[in-house]
Amino acid sequence: MSRIIELLETCLEELEHAKSKINEDNFENGIITPHNMVDGYYRAELFLQSLMKNLPTNQISLID
Repeated sequence: MSRIIELLETCLEELEHAKSKINEDNFENGIITPHNMVDGYYRAELFLQSLMKNLPTNQISLID
């Protein structure tokens, strides 16, 4: 789980870097980074989905 948190933190850093490059009119470097970021978020989502399948149900119901 700590590796997923590190991955998501890196994705956020890449997003901030892409934003700064685009603000500097450096579109080439601003476009490549989001591709890596999206891939990182996708991999984190896959991991979390597999984790959720292995957790026992918690029997919590919504209160109206």
